[in-house]
Amino acid sequence: EKVTNLLDGNEKATKRRRWFIGHNEGMGLTDRYNMRREDLFKKHCSDFITIHKKFPNFKPTNKDVQWMSSNSTMLGPFGNHYGLFCVTIQTHASEEQKSWWLPKALRFEMIGCYAQTEIGHGSNVRGLQTTATYDKGAQQFILHSPTLKACKWWPGALAKLSTHAIVYAQLFMEGKEYGLHSFLLQIR
Repeated sequence: EKVTNLLDGNEKATKRRRWFIGHNEGMGLTDRYNMRREDLFKKHCSDFITIHKKFPNFKPTNKDVQWMSSNSTMLGPFGNHYGLFCVTIQTHASEEQKSWWLPKALRFEMIGCYAQTEIGHGSNVRGLQTTATYDKGAQQFILHSPTLKACKWWPGALAKLSTHAIVYAQLFMEGKEYGLHSFLLQIR
């Protein structure tokens, strides 16, 4: 029990984790490796939403979300939404942006993916070629993948689920490069 409390953070955190885990009766995926991809996807989404709907006014911490996500079938498309998309909003956005976007993401009014990896560069962020150029006249950023190597690769949950993406790109303003930045884009 002492090791469990240590791994969870403390005794209170262990009790909280066990409380979350207690809400998944009948949601195991013991045969996940024998399921078709489409069935696994549907099962994960159904279980995940079922668990989250039990707590409609609950504002989970990041750790709570990890436990709920793990509890909803272990792996699936919402891991990227909470683990990468929401966390990027929390850590990269201004207070005004957070107050607008984060509640929508936490209520599933938008579902996000994380688009950093490029086909020609993997996760070598210094080598990423996608650009974001600020158009002063239009007051907007224009994102562009100038080569095949710059195509975003493996943005989890993009194909079937996501409505928005965090896209990493090299920022250019008035001809000057400002390095890698994250951009939130609506994709559907």
